[in-house]
Amino acid sequence: MTPRGLTTSTIPSGVHSFQITFDFLDHQLKIETSEGITRSIALAPRTVADFYHDVMNTLSEIGIEVQIWTMPQEVAEPIPFEQDDQHAAYDPESAQRFWRILVQVDRILKVFRSRYAGKCSPVHFFWGSFDLAVTRFSGRRAPEHPGGVPNMADWVTREAYSH
Repeated sequence: MTPRGLTTSTIPSGVHSFQITFDFLDHQLKIETSEGITRSIALAPRTVADFYHDVMNTLSEIGIEVQIWTMPQEVAEPIPFEQDDQHAAYDPESAQRFWRILVQVDRILKVFRSRYAGKCSPVHFFWGSFDLAVTRFSGRRAPEHPGGVPNMADWVTREAYSH
């Protein structure tokens, strides 16, 4: 969470780093580097494939080479980003309203988290399911997660929920 949207946080890239932020006030995807380079891409109605190619081209133009798995997770009928010409909606008002709800949930989870004396995760956003979470850790093994999340390997959820 950020005061303007959602961010990846800092990502290492060679000896440098970068961050990608969805800004839901200006409706821009902002890419910032540790070298002071900043690029913006408008958040507007367009296909997922078009947006994906624009983001990847922009990253490449500023010297950031990334490899990502382009298959969406946790959806029943995923389409790889670079092939998704079906989905093309962007409603600025709805995106901003969703983000404003997340801001309030983030605030509440941080208060909830602050009262716990044990090991605890920061409040974090799950990009696959678009939800916020905070995790308290006891250090004990948890029951094995049953798996079965659409288009996600069971080992991923079992590892994530192991303790």
